[in-house]
Amino acid sequence: MSRAYITRGNIDSNRSYDPSYEKYFVNSPDDLKVAVTVINVKKVFKNARKNIVALDKVSIRFYKGEITVLIGHNGAGKTTLLSIIAGMLKQSSGKVYVEGFDTVLQQAKLRRRIGLCPQHNLLINDLTVQEHLMFFSMIRGNNLKKAKKSAQKLMNQLNLSKEASLTTSKLPQATLRRLQIGCALCGNPSVLLLDDPTSGLDVKHRREIWDMLLVSTMFLIFSMENLTK
Repeated sequence: MSRAYITRGNIDSNRSYDPSYEKYFVNSPDDLKVAVTVINVKKVFKNARKNIVALDKVSIRFYKGEITVLIGHNGAGKTTLLSIIAGMLKQSSGKVYVEGFDTVLQQAKLRRRIGLCPQHNLLINDLTVQEHLMFFSMIRGNNLKKAKKSAQKLMNQLNLSKEASLTTSKLPQATLRRLQIGCALCGNPSVLLLDDPTSGLDVKHRREIWDMLLVSTMFLIFSMENLTK
């Protein structure tokens, strides 16, 4: 797992510079390619009562060949940041680039490169496990034959073969979570975003998922509330 290479852009430019901040920064590696660049991103949610600042001038680089973890309590902005990187949410200000593509201006190219596993399962009750994987594979550009082959491969990897013909309404939480991760893996994305992927799982099922992800060749960013997960 990687360290977070946080840039000095995280420091509020309106504040006076304090040399003691230096201990919080790590020099960027010279031997790694940048996968995701976040530049001075701010996100403000507006409502009738007040404005809620979810992200305030966040700048960070994520590198290929590494697994990066975002850790923070509920409301810290982890899901907001992942949603902005995925292009599902637009930042109030700042820029985000995924493999060089602007997440606001070049979404069509971005979507083929990113797989997202949301914090809460977003599945269709009437579809079976196999149908889900085929559906998401075809959305990512595969034809029916390739989608079927891809679905079978993912079911084998995620130990879902026995549940292939079952609809999601009949599956336990641990199985649903594995299926949601499988949907994110459809289409072989180069960047995989996982929002608290082991939420609601016991230790055994968490270990199975981490073992699978650790051998992946994709670049991973995932969030969690604490290190015990």
